[in-house]
Amino acid sequence: MRSLPSTVRVLHVDDEPDVADVAATFVEQEDDRFDVETAPSASDGLERLARTAFDCIVSDYEMPGTDGIEFLESVREMHPDLPFILYTGRGGEEVASDAISAGVTEYLQKETGTSQYTFEYVNDEFTELTGYDRETILGSTPALIKDQEAVADAETNLGSCSPARAQTRLRLKLTIRPRNGEPIICEDQMGVLPYQGDYFDGSVGVLRGITDRKQQEERLRRERDRLDEFAGVVSHDLRNQLNVATSSVELAARECDSSHLDRAERAHSRMETLIEDLLTLARGGDQVESPEHIEFQELAESAWGNVSTSDAQLRGETDDGRTLSADRSRLSELLENLCRNVVEHGGEDVTVTVGELAGTSGRYIEDDGPGIPADDRETIFEAGFSTAEDGTGFGLSIVKQVAEAHGWEIQAAASSDGGARFEITGVEFDK
Repeated sequence: MRSLPSTVRVLHVDDEPDVADVAATFVEQEDDRFDVETAPSASDGLERLARTAFDCIVSDYEMPGTDGIEFLESVREMHPDLPFILYTGRGGEEVASDAISAGVTEYLQKETGTSQYTFEYVNDEFTELTGYDRETILGSTPALIKDQEAVADAETNLGSCSPARAQTRLRLKLTIRPRNGEPIICEDQMGVLPYQGDYFDGSVGVLRGITDRKQQEERLRRERDRLDEFAGVVSHDLRNQLNVATSSVELAARECDSSHLDRAERAHSRMETLIEDLLTLARGGDQVESPEHIEFQELAESAWGNVSTSDAQLRGETDDGRTLSADRSRLSELLENLCRNVVEHGGEDVTVTVGELAGTSGRYIEDDGPGIPADDRETIFEAGFSTAEDGTGFGLSIVKQVAEAHGWEIQAAASSDGGARFEITGVEFDK
C-alpha cells in the first residue's frame, strides 16, 4: 500500500474566491501535509497546471466560460491519471454521468445545509459553556454539541432565511451536549451572513444557556398547578357549605323576620367575595400567558362599566391612541379592582381620572376623595389589608400581582386634589 508523500499539492478551482480560500484553510488544518493552491477559473487552473505539478485537482462544476466537465476533459488530455474531484452545488444524474464519462475520479455534491460548515470562531464564554477547548471546537461541525435533530432543525430554519425573503435571523430552543455533565437547554439566536446566489456563506450565532431559567419556569408551573388544584378543591368545598348556609337563611327568612338573618346574609355575600378573590390570587400566577395589543384608556372605560360606581364619574386625559402589550383579561381585572377601590374609599360622587405619567412610561388612576394616609401607601398592597369593615383586603393585592406579572410596578401616592393616586410604571407602549 503506497503511503502519502510528505506534501500533497492540491489545486482547487472555484469561481468564488472566498469559498476556495475557506475550503483550502479547512483542508490544510485537517492535515498539514496538504498544500492547497487556488485558481478562480478553469483557464487559470490550466495555466497553473502547465507550470506546476499537482497531486490532485478539486474543481467546482458551474463556472463562467469553461465549466467543470470541460475543465476535466482538458486536464485528461494532459494528465490521464491525475486524481480529479468534481465538487459542486448543482447538477444531478446527468452531470454525474458526464463527469464519469470524462474520467472523473470522484463526484461530490455540495451539501445545501449547515452540516458542511464548521466553527470558525468562538468566544471564551462558548468554550466555558460547552466544556471543549478552542482547538477542539474550531474546525468541528455543529454535531460536536448538537444531536442530529437539532442540526437538522437549524438547517431547515436557516434554509428559510435569505435577504430576498427579508428574514435573516431566527431564534431556536435546543439542548446541547457539553463535553462533561448533563445536557444544557439553550436559546440559539442565529443569523445568515450576507450572500448572493443559491447557497449561503455561513451563519453567526449567540448561544445562551437557559437551563436554570427553564428549571425555574418548570418549578413555578408545577407549584402553580398544585396551588390551582388546591384552590379549586377548597373553593368547591367552601361553596358547597356556603350554599347550604345561604339556603338555610332563605328558609328561615320565610318563617320569621329577624335582623340576625340580614346580618348572616351579608356575611355569606362577603364570604362569596372572599372565595372569588382568593381564587384570583391563587390562579393569577406571575407570568402573562396571552398578551395582545391594548389601548389603556379604552380598557379603563370598559372596566369602569363593569363596576358599580353610583354617581362617580370617570375622566380620561389620554387620547394618544398608543397601545401596550398585555393580557386583556388580567389587565381588565387590575383596572376593575382599582376602580372599585377608589369608589368604595373615595365616595359615591368621586371623580376618577385616568392619565399619562409625565416624564416616564406609565399611566395613573387618581380620585378627588379623602386619599390614602402616607403610612398606609405600602401596606395597602398586602393581602388581607383593608380599612373597610366589609372589605376582603385582597383587591389591591390582586392589582399588584397583575402589574408585576406584566413586569410593571405600582405604587400609591397623593393626587393633585389630595385624593388617592395609583401610578403604574415600567409600561412599554407600542410605537
